Amino acid sequence: MSYLRRLGLLFIALPFLLSGCISPDNAVIEGTGTPDITQCSTIPGVADGKNFEPQKAVLHGLDLRRHPDLFYIAWANLDERNDLRSPAKGYSNGGFEDKLLVSRRNGDGKYETWQIWPPLGQDCKDREKVRIHSFDVAPNGKSLFISMSRDEKDNPDRRLAIYRLDIVEQTLTKISKGFDVNFLNPTYIGNDVSTHHEILLVAKTVEDTDFPVNYKPGPLLDEYDRDPTPIIYRMDATTGDLFRIGLNNSHQTEPMAMAGPDGKKIVVFTQWEHQDTVNRFALWKMQEGSVSYRFLTLEIP
Repeated sequence: MSYLRRLGLLFIALPFLLSGCISPDNAVIEGTGTPDITQCSTIPGVADGKNFEPQKAVLHGLDLRRHPDLFYIAWANLDERNDLRSPAKGYSNGGFEDKLLVSRRNGDGKYETWQIWPPLGQDCKDREKVRIHSFDVAPNGKSLFISMSRDEKDNPDRRLAIYRLDIVEQTLTKISKGFDVNFLNPTYIGNDVSTHHEILLVAKTVEDTDFPVNYKPGPLLDEYDRDPTPIIYRMDATTGDLFRIGLNNSHQTEPMAMAGPDGKKIVVFTQWEHQDTVNRFALWKMQEGSVSYRFLTLEIP
């Protein structure tokens, strides 16, 4: 199966309505059969993720194309998380019920959709309430790297951490260390040549020790002196160890690895450019192994 490695279309669903355990059109409601357990869901038409089999996308006979499974986020509410100036805001409060979904096109052209996370309990309700920021598909196609806020006892501020989600087992393994900062935009870029560990690029909000700030104590803040600045780091997906590769006074987010015109690997990312009263998020690029950045696109308001 050919997967989209970092989903190009990150679909943010409109607020959805929660329904009961069994859909009204289930056969048992009509008196014509027994309940279909695959209809156990909090969203009409979305099946339980435990019945999803990864790497089973089919080759279609008409167009001879292999249609990859599409993983995407369904946000329960559109809120301040839409503000690119504060990418880690809007994840601290409970009560939101984000979903991580996957859709697959079948041979007849119809789509099936499953809820991958949170897992569903025996009552067909979410086992936990989470808030999801971003994710990427692991190279094996059977797991995901997710930036997510969970209700954990050692994370009272509900900060964003990086987890590996095993799709088949429906289990989470925390990769990032601690809950003192926020981790966003996990992006798989390949394996380390010496350790063979999977390597991610992430955006991490800085701590006091990351950058020396001479004019006042505390971490480096954005240009409004409101929030700690997110900067791009290299993360070992096995150990959680970090190596900073970004440097800027304002946000560097959404890193993505790709090959440049000359075939060399480059990292493309968005950077917040504040000019007078205009805020712009332009694309910048950095060659692998370099500490210098180059402007890539026209400024985007």
